[in-house]
Amino acid sequence: MGSRVYLQIALMLLDFGWGMLSSRIALWLVFGGNAEVLPEYQFLTVAIPLVFVLKMRDVKAYDVGYCGVLRECLKRTAYWWLRVFVLLAAVLAITGTAHYIVNRWWLIWALIGLLGLWLFRGLLLMAYRAGWLRSISVTRLAIVGAGSEGQELAARIHGSVSREFELIGLFDDRSDPLRDQQASPEQPRLERAGNTDDLLRLIRDNRVDQVLIAIPLRAQERIQAFIHKLRVTPIDIYVNMMPLQSLGLKSGDLRLSTLGEVPLLRVIHSPIGPWAAWLKRLLDIVIASLALIVLAPVMALIALAVRLDSPGPIFFAQRRGGFNTRSFDMYKFRSMRVAAAERMIQARPGDPRATRVGKFLRRWSLDELPQLWNVLVGDISVVGPRPHAVEMDDEYAKILDEYVSRTRVKPGITGWAQINGKRGLTDTPEKMAQRLEYDLYYIEHWSFWLDFLIILKTFGAVIKGDNAY
Repeated sequence: MGSRVYLQIALMLLDFGWGMLSSRIALWLVFGGNAEVLPEYQFLTVAIPLVFVLKMRDVKAYDVGYCGVLRECLKRTAYWWLRVFVLLAAVLAITGTAHYIVNRWWLIWALIGLLGLWLFRGLLLMAYRAGWLRSISVTRLAIVGAGSEGQELAARIHGSVSREFELIGLFDDRSDPLRDQQASPEQPRLERAGNTDDLLRLIRDNRVDQVLIAIPLRAQERIQAFIHKLRVTPIDIYVNMMPLQSLGLKSGDLRLSTLGEVPLLRVIHSPIGPWAAWLKRLLDIVIASLALIVLAPVMALIALAVRLDSPGPIFFAQRRGGFNTRSFDMYKFRSMRVAAAERMIQARPGDPRATRVGKFLRRWSLDELPQLWNVLVGDISVVGPRPHAVEMDDEYAKILDEYVSRTRVKPGITGWAQINGKRGLTDTPEKMAQRLEYDLYYIEHWSFWLDFLIILKTFGAVIKGDNAY
């Protein structure tokens, strides 16, 4: 198992080294051997390969078995390599330095770098299929317990699309572990490969990498006996937790921990950890502060237009559901007539309640700008599930099981659902369920990269104007 880790580190170093080398090759092709290299070029020569390698590691693209599927391997490599270039080009454009950095060197580097990365993976695939990496890329598993739990676990392993696992067999000290259990007609019964003494011999012959104990959790004495017997071996021993899935738990949430000397199993995890939440809050404050300063003249003109267009206040405040089910007052520029705005009715296409200025503001989402103040004071974040009116939250919490899970993170000005066409009217449970699906995806896959991507795509969504009324 250690050799697998060493191979992954070698692949990461190879990608990083090639990323820097391909940059130098592109610089030589564009500027010649004696060209003076700007500090920005030197920084990007290191930054782009480093970000690429770290992201590929996050998505487990350095697992050797994954490269057994060439198409997926090349597709993912191209996606993340080119995505890093595009995202950093956007950053350079914002900082005003793109005009002398994003040039022929940038394009040639991206092309040469990608071709080299593809070549490495093609060679890796040849070695993988030739069997040269089999001892490294395949994890040999043995299951202790040949009853129904072991049979089900074996079926899961056989049905897996992953090429990283090979099932050695099922081992049980009982001669007929399925005697008192009915085998599933859809699931073929696997014969017992031996008892635990046979398993110990295989482990000592270095023919097993991991052992999975698949015994009912209520049989604590049997589990304890097997663990005691196998603890003398130098390999990893796991206890099957598939029965916990019947409780609706997700495998990504499960993690062992300790409280003092008390072992605990985490069944639900916080989507954003304390340090990440602190950094996200810091970025919210910086972005909201800068945006309020830069957009102050625009907001002043909007306030004047709202005041002159129709009688009533400039701002509209509505009670919305927030983080951890706490409600808050969310602010917008008033875009509807006063009497209409007081009633909680969702806006619709061609809504007659909208004022002349309000129609323009809603089309370009300018009525949302006061929410930068909500971001600054901590009610919401720049990115997160859009907050709904409290009355709407109360209604859909009774209809959709996971609706309240939206409140596990702070709501936002923009979100994953909004850039994927799920903004606007949600007057049926089906429409709300579709938006909820995107909100939950954001919560489960949150990262700073995802936030950055959503912010960039928000500008395009505003220009496109789908469901903006």
